[in-house]
Amino acid sequence: MVDIHDFEHGVQWRLDLNSLIHGQASRAPGTSLSDGDPTRLADVIEELMDNPFAFVPCPEAVTKIEAHGTSGSEGLTLFSEEVVSASPHVLVTEVAAQLRSMGFADLEFSSSDDSPFSSDGLHVAWWQRSKDLGTADIKQLYADAAVEGKRLVVLVNGRITRPATDFANKAEAFVFHLYPDSRRVRPANRLAQEAAFTTER
Repeated sequence: MVDIHDFEHGVQWRLDLNSLIHGQASRAPGTSLSDGDPTRLADVIEELMDNPFAFVPCPEAVTKIEAHGTSGSEGLTLFSEEVVSASPHVLVTEVAAQLRSMGFADLEFSSSDDSPFSSDGLHVAWWQRSKDLGTADIKQLYADAAVEGKRLVVLVNGRITRPATDFANKAEAFVFHLYPDSRRVRPANRLAQEAAFTTER
């Protein structure tokens, strides 16, 4: 994946290199390269350096950057600090849009009782229980995803234990903290950190 930051217009977006190299979008951030691909990758990077705006994706994949500075330094944040309560439908729709902008391309809103999200390649679990997400819990979610032949993505409203985080890293699952009041997601494990925009870290 490649993150492009347009500071002049205050926006950023992510490009799926798999789509640019192979002509097929990835279902989750990241792609493997075969022996012949590094040359094509170098060509794509050169094209991006020459004209990054030729590769702007659909509008929903563009994320606003809000700049703020103190003492001559400038920081970046991807969301407003204003807290506005949202309906469950609005929350799910906005979370899905954020994840799609990170590279989870086929994530959609779902009316299923099992999960408010649907995807052909991802099993998305939303952990809304009062107790912390523990190792046994993440193992069960991973097993559910494996039965479906899908990658695991977990959205956690509360906390996740360190052993559960370690297991998620080994299982190559994506775990994100979900903040319903601000309607934002933040990375909660290593793989989610890699998937997040560079200014989100």
